[in-house]
Amino acid sequence: MTVGSWTFTEHGGGRLIERGSALSTDGRFMFVVSSDSLRVFNVDNRIGVRNVKFSEMTVQGDFPELDITKILVRMLVSSDILHFVFSDGHHLWLNWKEFMSGDLELNVEKFQVPGTVLDVLHYKDAFYTIIGKRNKGHNRQVVKDGEVLYTVESVRLHNKSLYDRKIVFLTTDHKVTVIDLETNTSSDVKFSYRRDVMSVAVAEKSDMVALGTATGIIHLVESNTERLLKWHIDQVKAMKFTVDEMYLVSGGVEKVLVFWNLSTGKQQFLPRLNGVIIDIDLSNPELYTLTLISNSIVEFLVISSIDLASRISVASVKNRFKGLNKKKSTDKDVTKLGFDITTDFEVVKDQLFFPLRSQIQVYDYIRNEQQALQTVAPVSQIGKVRSELAIQDPKVKCFAVSENGEWMCTFDSVPTPSADALLSTGEQTYSLKFWKHVPGDAMYGSWELTTKIIDPHAQKPVSEIISAPSSLYGGDAFVSVDGKGNVRLWRPRALDPNAVAAANNKALQHTEWTLRKAFSGFESSSESVHASWSPDGSIIALSHETNVLLLQVNTSQMDPIPLPSLVQNRITGLKFVDDGNLLLLTKRSLANFNILTWSKTPLNLSLDFPAKGQSLVAVDQAKRIIAVVLNYYNHDKDIQSKVYLFKADSLVPIGEVSLSKGISGIRYSSYNDTFVVVDTSSMIFTLSNKDLPKFNQDSDYVTEINTLVGIAQSNHKILNNVENTMDLLTESVMLNANSFDKILENTEGLTVTNLFERVLKVI
Repeated sequence: MTVGSWTFTEHGGGRLIERGSALSTDGRFMFVVSSDSLRVFNVDNRIGVRNVKFSEMTVQGDFPELDITKILVRMLVSSDILHFVFSDGHHLWLNWKEFMSGDLELNVEKFQVPGTVLDVLHYKDAFYTIIGKRNKGHNRQVVKDGEVLYTVESVRLHNKSLYDRKIVFLTTDHKVTVIDLETNTSSDVKFSYRRDVMSVAVAEKSDMVALGTATGIIHLVESNTERLLKWHIDQVKAMKFTVDEMYLVSGGVEKVLVFWNLSTGKQQFLPRLNGVIIDIDLSNPELYTLTLISNSIVEFLVISSIDLASRISVASVKNRFKGLNKKKSTDKDVTKLGFDITTDFEVVKDQLFFPLRSQIQVYDYIRNEQQALQTVAPVSQIGKVRSELAIQDPKVKCFAVSENGEWMCTFDSVPTPSADALLSTGEQTYSLKFWKHVPGDAMYGSWELTTKIIDPHAQKPVSEIISAPSSLYGGDAFVSVDGKGNVRLWRPRALDPNAVAAANNKALQHTEWTLRKAFSGFESSSESVHASWSPDGSIIALSHETNVLLLQVNTSQMDPIPLPSLVQNRITGLKFVDDGNLLLLTKRSLANFNILTWSKTPLNLSLDFPAKGQSLVAVDQAKRIIAVVLNYYNHDKDIQSKVYLFKADSLVPIGEVSLSKGISGIRYSSYNDTFVVVDTSSMIFTLSNKDLPKFNQDSDYVTEINTLVGIAQSNHKILNNVENTMDLLTESVMLNANSFDKILENTEGLTVTNLFERVLKVI
């Protein structure tokens, strides 16, 4: 449903499919299947070169509309042909070289299979399917051209050899069966079962079989002799023999790739990958493809077989939210969600920034690809297992990016390991870090740490960081706020260009961020503290529980002006609509207060928001448009959403648009003049109205002049409110020789106007 010509435009995103990756035979291109599209990446320069939705392709033949994410069994490449095999037996294929030239034609056939396809092999131009029920412990059949060649009973696991010649099966009674498609033979392999087997591997030519266990020990069986390979101490999830069969490659829960030299018994390691290793493909002798998974998010990593250096990493949007899989709330309102599905992210130009534990993902939603995965907090370079899992990694608590995309500020907490000392157990070390974006050889570049401040709020955690508008200091400023409402304003120290050019020490060339102003907040601490910066940069709105203060940025101590009591529940979010209108969000309402007229506007909504409901409200400050997301259950108990669009002075929406999935976050991009939406399936949309005129600064002068007039008319009224609520003004002032001492403190960057203001304040 769309009201007011507002429409969604899909840009991609979505989740990657576990078996949805393949390299071209020459290793130049990587093909990846996401939930709605086929993507092609150039491995050499690490960029996406094609991104086509399956709905845009033409299928030559009878093919039902299928859910790619649920039924794709495997994607594989043979010569110039890219194959897709589905669990119902459908087989699609295309010429990938013609596809790269713009041909979107898919061919289709259906294999003659008597059941559900679980896997497929392509050996000597023939397809072999493995069919059976998905549950472990059921029979498996190997089928070719509709004929059942082999049946293996009660199968728990299976795997194929490097080039699909052999299949190895592990049964529930711990028997190993190997089927050789070259010799059309089946043989049993004996091993001494002592612990649960989690993965199996079989060599292409020799009779070697490997079995990875839940305790990390690998059983290597060859010619009925068995030996144990010991390094892993947790589940081995994937294994493969190299093409020369001199090495076995294994990986698992530790997130470490291990290379076993089968002749010498020595190991090599590729540590601390981004997820648990669940699949290893060594079919290309020069490039190895790993499938990683973390928090149900799939990532593909291609590394060089020579130096193990990363060649390309393909990941989906790594937005994290809680509660999507929880059961429906028992609340009386059957449409109400009883849990939080919101996610935190920032949008700058074409990039979305997602926090993920100790990292920040930078995702280009226009190109539909990950551009960077920046580690912003120190982590161990080896995987953790068993009791080590109790040792928590550092976590990014909050972050902000400047409007121009040149600076990023992050706050992380590092817990003290319990093994260090009993007295320090449970303590946290807090760090505020300032990062500079550095363009590089890669398309996006990287982030360089310039300043690190330990315990920036005196051992209090920072609850929120906001960036300055571009109208103030060119946007080069951040504000950090803690649970007591203490505010710190940070700015970069200006460097002398001549001194920087002459400096031999690189450390002297770094821009140092320093504390410029501070405001002491409230006596009590709260989890509900929020801040918002006005577009002109003159006011910071600060909320603590149900209280709201307007901090005057241009004064030396950021003098506060209290707002009257406006809401009954604790405030969960603040957003300036423009220089005069301030949105206040609670779990039960959304209200707008005009600080010029010192009164509420008609925009006062009664809505149910989650605790992080601020992620579901976005503002176009140029056009003064407010977008509000409402997630709800439909009659089929599926989560859907609507976005309502308002003006600050009206309760009547100017637009309404629906989405078939829940929305986890919405932001406004001034760079592209559109709202950016991320749904619960990680799909990215933009929301815009083509009928609305582009914002023009010249045509908006009248409105700005009216705003300034309103500010002038309101000064007297605001000051009266201050006198009535805070004892900030006195009738008389006694001056002495020391009265003006503080005027010359912290004068770096101080304007004449601000200096004159300090004098007036003393007088």
